[in-house]
Amino acid sequence: MDLIPEDGLIRVMERIRLHTVVIDRGHTTPCFIYEKSRTAAGYGQAWVGKKNYYVHRLAWLEEHGSWPEREIDHLCRQRACWNPDHLDEQHGRYLVRECKTCASDKQRVRRARGAR
Repeated sequence: MDLIPEDGLIRVMERIRLHTVVIDRGHTTPCFIYEKSRTAAGYGQAWVGKKNYYVHRLAWLEEHGSWPEREIDHLCRQRACWNPDHLDEQHGRYLVRECKTCASDKQRVRRARGAR
C-alpha cells in the first residue's frame, strides 16, 4: 500500500477528527464514529490527495506507523468507528468465523464462495 507523507496524514486525521462524534455503544471505551462520508457497507472513508482510504486504516497507520498486514477487526462491531483501541489486526477467515453478530455477513461470504 502507498505510503502517505506524514504532513498529509496529519492533515487528513485533523479533518477526520472534525467530522467525528464520540458515542458510547457499549464497548469498553467510546466509539469514534466518522460521519462525513461512508461506503455503502458503512465504513468511514476519506480522500488523501487523489486516493480514497478507509478511515479506520488511516487511524491504524497513525497509531502504528505502518499499514496493517492483515484485515482489521472492529472489536466494537461498528464499521464507522476508528478508535484505535477498538481495532485489531486479524486474518480474514477469523473475522467471518468468529463474528457471532454478523450472521448475514457469513451468509453473504458463503454465497460469494459458491457454498450454501
